[in-house]
Amino acid sequence: MKKLTVISGIFLIVLNTIGYLIFTKFELFNYILVNFSILSTFSMIYILSNKKNANVYRIALSFVYSFLGLVKVFISFFSKPTYADNFLVMWILGIMFIEIILLFLVGYMNKHVKN
Repeated sequence: MKKLTVISGIFLIVLNTIGYLIFTKFELFNYILVNFSILSTFSMIYILSNKKNANVYRIALSFVYSFLGLVKVFISFFSKPTYADNFLVMWILGIMFIEIILLFLVGYMNKHVKN
């Protein structure tokens, strides 16, 4: 699972790079933002897969992180090519904040909630 996660992330980043080189209207800002979204999503999934005793959480949050990553990539494609007054970048950062909170909640639930 861990190797598949790393290979999938690298494949998507390479695919995005090829798309950036082929399509001339694809802005550098959007290219970097999409790569950042892909990298953050796959790093969250990788961190989650390294957690011990989180079997149910791993399965459920892998789907949640994949969906949120798809949303982040979609938002990154259609974002304005600037940081100033860009609410879509704020949405991406908000989604990343939610992902981090979910990761900390899984750690807390594993440690403090006993079945």
